[in-house]
Amino acid sequence: MPISPPFRMEAMNNQSSEIIYTYAGPRTASDTGPFVKTRLMIREFIDARELIIRLFIRNFSSKYRQSVLGIVWAFIIPIITVGMFMVMGNAGVINVQGLKAPYAVYAIIGTTFFNLFTAGLTACTGSIVQAGSMIVKINFPRIALVFSSSLMGIVDTAVRLILIAAAFIVYRTAPHPVGVLIGFLSLIPLFILTLGLGLFFSLVAAILRDLINIIPFATMGLMLLTPVLYPIDNSSALGVVTQYNPLHYLINFPRDMVLYGSSELTTGYIVSAIISCIVLIAGWQFFYMAQTKIAERV
Repeated sequence: MPISPPFRMEAMNNQSSEIIYTYAGPRTASDTGPFVKTRLMIREFIDARELIIRLFIRNFSSKYRQSVLGIVWAFIIPIITVGMFMVMGNAGVINVQGLKAPYAVYAIIGTTFFNLFTAGLTACTGSIVQAGSMIVKINFPRIALVFSSSLMGIVDTAVRLILIAAAFIVYRTAPHPVGVLIGFLSLIPLFILTLGLGLFFSLVAAILRDLINIIPFATMGLMLLTPVLYPIDNSSALGVVTQYNPLHYLINFPRDMVLYGSSELTTGYIVSAIISCIVLIAGWQFFYMAQTKIAERV
């Protein structure tokens, strides 16, 4: 019979205090004062940092272990995607104009940056369900599962940097010398948004398992609605909708910085970065309050 919170369990660390599991999340009896929940969330993350690293190493080593092509899959998918759009562009199916850089370079950078979002979100969404047997047997910070899974998006993006470098060499062009550093640093809000959504979806997936299968298709459709592979005319209906899409700014601002060293999307990027931080805070708080019920659902 499941035990309804609040209930007590001895802390699994060097502290002698007890952890009290409540509907508002775990805390100790001595935790008082302002911003208690925030301080407890940060403390839990700090205590779980070593576990996050170990889980990440496990996920990284096992991802391509039984795959014939292994890490080559990280290159095959973007090459096929960009190749299809290049063929459609040459056939007149889509009209790509106004680019100051070779289309292949433009598209490969876009898909690589978007992959930071899709790979991280997909991994985070299934992290709780995949660790179900471990969750019901071992008491550990559940947040470590989501944080370690979110790092897989960074790994995939780092691997695809080789593909970006090859595209620059083949098309005899070069990134902006200063903008390339700013561009990659400006991907941080995109990762923050991915983690915030991943914290929320990981719990939803524990109840609705179909979400794990829905996310890949949803992100594929979202990529077509976001100017990742081709620029969108702002005067069109899709262009008007795109102006309210945070991913538009979080992907195209870094790409503009890498290619040109400047961007017209600065204001939208700042607003989208603020939204990303809000999503992370909300998702993290939701996860912290609901994690006491995870074992009952998986």
